Amino acid sequence: MSHQHVYDEPEPQERADCEEGEYDAAILAGPVPSRLKCETVIDGLNPVTTLSFHRINPAVVMLIPFTCFWSGGSMYMIYVRQFMEHKFDLTGSLFGLPFLIGTIALLCIIAFMLFGKEVVTLSRGQGKDFTGVGPFGRTKRFTYDRNTRLTLYEGRAGLIELKNPGKVGTTRICRNFDEDAREYAAAVLRREFAR
Repeated sequence: MSHQHVYDEPEPQERADCEEGEYDAAILAGPVPSRLKCETVIDGLNPVTTLSFHRINPAVVMLIPFTCFWSGGSMYMIYVRQFMEHKFDLTGSLFGLPFLIGTIALLCIIAFMLFGKEVVTLSRGQGKDFTGVGPFGRTKRFTYDRNTRLTLYEGRAGLIELKNPGKVGTTRICRNFDEDAREYAAAVLRREFAR
């Protein structure tokens, strides 16, 4: 008996009902989607367009109590009791290191779920995609011009993929944006490519 796996792969978005430019103009004429901040400022002689997306992940509602219980319990049993009894147990402390590392990882995940954002910055053919909390995170740099191809993928696993002709590889951005924000970002990107 064979099993067939079905994966939630993003599908490229197609717009057959109107021209891409008309569709983008209609999107940009409407309101900016909630949780997306779009601004263009002049830096010297260069316009800099910034798209910033922030959303609180609903899974954090379950992750915070779990972290309090799991991390609080393990840290109390392993480290706090040693401190309260004024005793140092090397074996217990070494045993607790994976729990300590797990606690730090869970706290980082919670911080991203609550305060994390993705910021796409565009200026004169140079782009940056930052994902993180405050100054901590990952920055992806890319270039663009009039010939850059943009593919918009929809669904939960959606993203925007950029491909420059003549260059190897693609750049994937806007992974954390929701569908409305991603569609608006694609219209802004195509507008910037045409400048």
